[in-house]
This record gives sequence, C-alpha cells and structure tokens, in this order.
Amino acid sequence: MNIIGSIDTSGRAKRSIGIGLGRSIAASMLVLAGLFCFGSSWAGTLKGTAVYRERILLPPGAVFEVELQDISRAGAPAAVIGRYTLDPAGHPPFRFEIVYDDAAVQPSGRYSVRAAIRHDGRLLFTTDRIYSVLDGSGKPLKLLLVSAGAKAVRGPGGEKPAVVFGEGS
Repeated sequence: MNIIGSIDTSGRAKRSIGIGLGRSIAASMLVLAGLFCFGSSWAGTLKGTAVYRERILLPPGAVFEVELQDISRAGAPAAVIGRYTLDPAGHPPFRFEIVYDDAAVQPSGRYSVRAAIRHDGRLLFTTDRIYSVLDGSGKPLKLLLVSAGAKAVRGPGGEKPAVVFGEGS
C-alpha cells in the first residue's frame, strides 16, 4: 500500500492513502486477468473450408458442424477435442475455425477432421474420408462433403430437376 504524507492547515503531519493504492489494485487485476485467460494450456486453432459439389441450396435451418477428432486408438470411438458449429449453415464454402486445447494433442497421436450438415436431425451431407490434420504438413484444410441421400424430382411444370431432402425416405 502506498502512503502519501502531507501537512494539513494546522501544520501537523497526516497520512493518507493516495492514488498509489489504485494503481496497485489495477496492476493486481491485470495479473489475475492474465492468469485466468492464459491458464496452464494454450489454445490451438485449426482453420479450413468445406464445400459440396451439388448446386443446390440447403433448407432453412440446416446446421454445419465440424469436429477435430483424436483417432489414435484403433477400434475405439474417436475422441472429440474440438468442435465448430455454424447455425444456420448458410451457403458454401463454409469457413471454420476449430479451437482446441493444445494439451490434448500428443506428438505421437493421429488426428482428423469430420464435417456434416444436418437439418431437423437428418444427415444431408458428410465427409466420407479421413482428413488428417496436426501432422506437420501445413497443407490448407479443404473438406469435400458428399450427399447423404438426396432425391432429384421434377418441378410441378416438368422443369429442370430440383434436389429435395427428406421426401420419400
């Protein structure tokens, strides 16, 4: 605590707590905020884009989700160590940035990214291959999603086929 000395009008010395205390509190708060924000582990980020080839619009309310998965253990379910959701999905390309805990990534591990687009719980598009990441290659991450069962139907006037999800299946 900083004490500032001063003399009052009677000529006696008095002590008062001055501005120095405020500065000490502010400095302490900054240190605590730094510890809170940058705890024991640093967050990593994984950026990329995802597209599908079909020239169709997604239904309103479709959700795009991409996961960073640890696939190191053969025969075991993949552990999700990061996720990014875009709700509503909008239109491709879907740009994403997955934030993950660096402490969850081991140098000897195998990691991949999976993506899916769902509408009302129904799978519309998904990745159909392993997209290896965090392997030191530094390649840009570009995912291709494939249809999970759309049907082509003619419009009411017989015009060009439109792709419709969720009908008849």
